[in-house]
Amino acid sequence: MGQRKADPPTQAEGCDPPRRTGPHRRLPTPESKRIVLLGKTGYGKSSLANIILGENLFTVHDSSVSGTATCRSETRDVSDRKITLVDTPGLFDTERSEEDLRSEVLRCITECAPGIHAFLIVLKVERFTEQEQAVISRICEYFSQDILNHAVVVFTFGNELGEGKKSRSTSVRIKN
Repeated sequence: MGQRKADPPTQAEGCDPPRRTGPHRRLPTPESKRIVLLGKTGYGKSSLANIILGENLFTVHDSSVSGTATCRSETRDVSDRKITLVDTPGLFDTERSEEDLRSEVLRCITECAPGIHAFLIVLKVERFTEQEQAVISRICEYFSQDILNHAVVVFTFGNELGEGKKSRSTSVRIKN
């Protein structure tokens, strides 16, 4: 009598339950990549989320007052991958208390259960001043400095560079 083969695993790490594509074939379905957008009020987080997902899902406000009051997530297929983006209220929002803002931004962790794959730190394309450094420092206060190991900085408002101005690659040292 031969040995009975063990059943194949039913779930690969980091994948949804397998789907059958034939009578005996199982392929893992990739889980959604969960990405959180962080940045100052008015820096274009909601607009960036709409561009990435290819739809106007997040409300865009043309004002210096934060239009995003609560964390909100949307999931769509982008280039054959499921992407979940979480739009967060703007940092340094003058309309709410620091503690209220912090608890709402940290709520994005529950929106991204079982975990966050990446953070997009959204900055407006302009001089990197103490104000931009303060945004980075605040993000590190909220999440820990380890967030920078999982973050990408995205510069918005590139269309405002104006005629004749060139963008250039620069290295910005982010300190905490």
